[in-house]
Amino acid sequence: MDGSSERSDIPSPGAAPPEEANREAALRADTARLGVWLAVIALSMLFLALIGCFIVQRAGASVWPPEGVRLNAPLGLVATAVIAASSAALEAARRRSARRNREGARLPIQLAGALALGFLGLQTLQYYWLIDNFGQTIRTSQFSTYFFALTGLHALHLLAGVVWLLVLMARGSAGTPLQVELCGRYWHFVTLLWAILFVILYVF
Repeated sequence: MDGSSERSDIPSPGAAPPEEANREAALRADTARLGVWLAVIALSMLFLALIGCFIVQRAGASVWPPEGVRLNAPLGLVATAVIAASSAALEAARRRSARRNREGARLPIQLAGALALGFLGLQTLQYYWLIDNFGQTIRTSQFSTYFFALTGLHALHLLAGVVWLLVLMARGSAGTPLQVELCGRYWHFVTLLWAILFVILYVF
C-alpha cells in the first residue's frame, strides 16, 4: 500500500496547526478592525473640535455668512447625493467580497472611486463659485475660513480613501474581504462626516 496519502496528512515541520492558524488570523483581523476604529475616533475628535469652534463663531456673529455671500446649495445637494452613492457602491462591494465574489466586487469599488472623484470635482466647483462670485478665499472672512478648512480637510480624507481603493485594486481581485470591509468602514465614516458638514454649513 502506498504511504504517500498517509504522509500527506502529516503537517510539515514548523507549520502551525489549523486551529492555531485560524486563531492567529482572527486576531490579526480584530487588530486591524480596532486600528480602523481608533483612527475613526481620532478623526472624529479632530472634526468635533473644529465644528465646535465653528458653532461658537457662528453663534457670536451678527451676520453669517457675510452680506451678499451665499453657497451654491443645489451644487452641495448634488455633491451629497454623489458621496452617498459612492458609499452605497462600496457597501455593495463589501457584501460581494464577503460572499467570496471578489471579481464581482471590482465594479462597485471602481464605481465608488469614480463617484468620489466626482464629489471632489463638485467641491472644487463650489470653491470656484465662492471665489469668482464673491471674492471669498480662505482668508477673506471667518465664514470662508471655516468653510474652506472644514471641507478641505474632509476632501483630503476622502482622497485618502480613494488611494486606499487604488491599493485594493492594485493587489488584484479587489482585495480580500477584510480589506474591503475595513475600507468600507472608513468610507462610511467620511460619508457620515460630510452629511454633518452639509447640515451645519448649508442648512444653518
